Amino acid sequence: MLETAVSAFVLLFVTIGPIETAAMFGVLTAGIHRPERRRLA
Repeated sequence: MLETAVSAFVLLFVTIGPIETAAMFGVLTAGIHRPERRRLA
């Protein structure tokens, strides 16, 4: 499961670029506290 998630994230990162990926991560983790968000990143 983790391998699939990492693979999907890398594919997304390469496809849409680092700026868009960072923006998407920010939107998806908007309701999460900063320490938890750092752990997820």
